Amino acid sequence: MKSSGGLTRGRGITDSLPTRWTMGLAAFQNVCAEVENYCSCLSATTDQHIDMRCSRIRRDDDDATKLTEWFSNHNPFPNSPHLMSISSGLIGGEDVNCHL
Repeated sequence: MKSSGGLTRGRGITDSLPTRWTMGLAAFQNVCAEVENYCSCLSATTDQHIDMRCSRIRRDDDDATKLTEWFSNHNPFPNSPHLMSISSGLIGGEDVNCHL
C-alpha cells in the first residue's frame, strides 16, 4: 500500500529527522556499549548478531574516524562569497535570480 509523504509524513516529522536519526546511530552504539559495561551484561558472543562482534565494532569505529578525517580535509561546502552549485561547482553571475 502506498501513502503520500514518505518518511516525513505526519505531525512533528521534518525532512531533517531521518538525517538526525542516522547521524545519531554512532553515538547510540557507544551508549549501548557503556550500559552493557555498567550492567556487566555483554552481548558479543558468536551466537548473536555479527554486527555486535568486537572486530566489527572496531572496524566501524575506524571507518567513522576515516570519514571524519576525510571530511575535515575535503570540505564539501567551502566558504565562498558567490552563489555556487553544489553538484557542478558552477558559479552564478550577477544575472542569477535565486528566488525563481
